Parts: sequence; structure tokens; C-alpha cells
Amino acid sequence: MSNISNNDKSYLILISFLILFVLITFILEFYTSFIEEFFVDPILADAGESTSSHPGYNLYSTIGYSILLASAVYVIYKWMEREGINYDGKYLFATIPYIILGSLWRVLEDSWLFRYPGNVYFIAPVIYVVVGLLAIFYLFISYVSRNRPLLSLSVGMAFFIVLPLLLFSDSRVSYHFYIPLVVAVPVVYLYFKNVFSGEGIHFPNGYLLKIDTSVWRFFVFGIGWILLTLYFYFRWMIHTWSDNVSGREWTFPAIISIAILITLVYYIVSRIYYSRIKDSLDGGSWISNIRKPSDIMMIFAQYLDGTATFFGIQFFSYSEKHVLPGFMMSNTGSAWVMFMLKTIVIILILYLIEGPYRTELEKHPVLLNILKLAVIVLGLATGTRDCLRISMGV
Repeated sequence: MSNISNNDKSYLILISFLILFVLITFILEFYTSFIEEFFVDPILADAGESTSSHPGYNLYSTIGYSILLASAVYVIYKWMEREGINYDGKYLFATIPYIILGSLWRVLEDSWLFRYPGNVYFIAPVIYVVVGLLAIFYLFISYVSRNRPLLSLSVGMAFFIVLPLLLFSDSRVSYHFYIPLVVAVPVVYLYFKNVFSGEGIHFPNGYLLKIDTSVWRFFVFGIGWILLTLYFYFRWMIHTWSDNVSGREWTFPAIISIAILITLVYYIVSRIYYSRIKDSLDGGSWISNIRKPSDIMMIFAQYLDGTATFFGIQFFSYSEKHVLPGFMMSNTGSAWVMFMLKTIVIILILYLIEGPYRTELEKHPVLLNILKLAVIVLGLATGTRDCLRISMGV
């Protein structure tokens, strides 16, 4: 068999490169069009800049974002494990302001405060990334500078003053640098005033909430961002960029009250069950373990989301953007199915966390609390947003 000549080799290499180029071009074209159609265009449609897609989620984006969420949870867990951050119930409590902050920003976008392209940062799922990075930043500086309060305060307040000038640059309301300076006064005061130190707060179920300095500072920075955001809500109330008068203010306390009542039912059932089997050798079932503040918060967050969705669709003609709830409501013809769906979800989650996998998860408390945080975020963020949106009529 004769050897291949140098010319033949050159032709083979050239043909191989051409085939490789065509394959890469085809793959990039396919994935580019796929990502644009199912991920990018829905966000732009929500921002009012695309008519080629419907705003909201589809099957592919739901699967994709679920994978990204699971990956983010794992990466954050490994990072905290490496840095030695014990993300316990105190950190879980301190993260709540950042969850509420994301909802406040999202509703401001719903009220058309922001122009394109700035409004893209305040549309889900992009806003989850923005608020998540903000929370991780303040968590990091609060932890690494826990013995250097002035350094943590200086870095945190510098970010607090500069970032809003970038985030709110496309708003319909003039935003001035002195606004965060005014808000900085109570933030600096609270920064050095840990009201949860000392003996802490004792819950009726026996749990103690006692927050150390670094967690408290992380919490205070989140409160500061909420106070800063309330400036825009004040401007909305005096009709600076909107003349909308909703007449639905009653829905805000109504939705929250219903979510609290349902949560109380879970708690009371758990307490009754626990009182009956507390002396048993096996310690009872997962039902008796639903007494931790984090479990109660998960229940409340999910039912806040379910109740707000029910009110919006049943009474005010809002639409559901998520795939599974939308499918179930379209097939049942009623928004009441949200309560059934949330009940199934929360019972399944509590069963897995407090049931057969409890012992294994307790060996990894940081991972357990991050998983609980993910459940709280998915309920509290969307629930608070929908609750505010309905009451404001936007």
C-alpha cells in the first residue's frame, strides 16, 4: 500500500477543517437560535422589546433554569464550605430582606418605572442573579471583615452609594446621589446596634434566635437597600410617573392573612401530633418535626405565592407564566388548584427534609439551609411581588 503524499495530506487536513468549521457553525447557529427563542426572547418580550415570543416561562426555560438553580445551590454550598461560613438559621433569617428587595424591584419594573435596556435587570430570572450577587457580596464582606467593622462599613456603603446610580440610571424618576446618603444615616446607626445580641429572641416552640455581629451587619445592609427602594414607592404614591389608582389595597393584608392562617394550621397540627408521640422511642414522624422557624417560613412563603396567584387570576384577570401551574389551571378551569398544588409541593418538601433524609441532611447543615433558602426564595419572592402588584393594580 503506497504512502499518502504530502499534497494528499494537505487536502485531507483542509477538508477536515472545513467539515469541522461547518459542524461548529451549525451547532452554534442551532444553539444560538434555540437560546434566543426560548430564553432571551421571553425576557425581551417581558421588557416590551420583542414581539417574537410570549413573556414568561416555557418548558425549555423551566428545565434550564431549574438546572441553573440546582447548580447555583451546589456552587454556593461549596464556596461557603471552603470559606468556613456556617450558613445556619440566623443567616437564613438575615437573607429575607434581600428576597423582599428583589420583589420590590420587580414590582417597580411592572409599574413601568424603568426604560429599556435598564429594565432587563429587573425582570426574572435576571433579577434573581442581580439580587443573588448583591446578597453574596454583602455576605462576603460582612463575614471576612467581622473583626474590622469600619472596613466592612466603608466597602458596603461605597457599593450602596455607587451601584444605585448604575441600576436606576434608566428610571423615569430622577435619582440623585444624596438619596442613599440620607438612607445611610439609619443604616450606620443599626450597623453598630445589634438588637438581637445578648439573650436573643425566644420563640414559643423553644428555638432561640441570637444573631452574631457579622450576620447582623449582613441583615442591616439588606434593610438599607429596602429603605432606599421605598423612595421610589413614595414617588409612585404621589403619581410621579403613574396616575394609576388601584382601589385594591385591601388585597395586600387579605393575601398575607390567608397565608398566615394556613401556616398556623400546619404548625398547630405539628404541635398536637408532637405532644402525643414525644415520649415514643422513635421520636415520631416527619409531621412532628415541623416546628423549626425555617420550616414555618417555607410553608408561609409557598402559600403566600399560592394565595397571591389565586387572587390575581381568580378575581383580577392576571395570567400565570409558569408552566406547571398554568397547565393545571387551564385543564381545571379554576385558580383554586393553586392551593392543592402548593399543598402537594410543601408536604413533599417537608417529608423529604424532615422524614427519611433528615439524618443524612443534618450531617450537612449548610447544604440543608441553602436548600431551605431556595424553597423560601421561590415562594416569598414571587408571592411578595404578586401581592404588591395586585394591590397596586400594575
